Amino acid sequence: MLFADRAARQQAIVAYATISEATLQRAKGWAVFFGILLLDTGLVDNPRNAVIGERILRRVIEDAGLRVDDVPGSDVRCHS
Repeated sequence: MLFADRAARQQAIVAYATISEATLQRAKGWAVFFGILLLDTGLVDNPRNAVIGERILRRVIEDAGLRVDDVPGSDVRCHS
């Protein structure tokens, strides 16, 4: 979830033409893990981490073909 632009993320995946579906799913799992970790630590005492974590999780949701507004709790914002 490094790239802000969804098309750029898709191009990066396409560049790894031999990537297996299992590897892709693991990568997405790591993105969710780090997104939650950063969001959680950020909400405690590091606002920068909260913003990064929120952005990662929003990108995971977007790449899954969902709208952020359809996800429970998505009305919580870490930044203005």
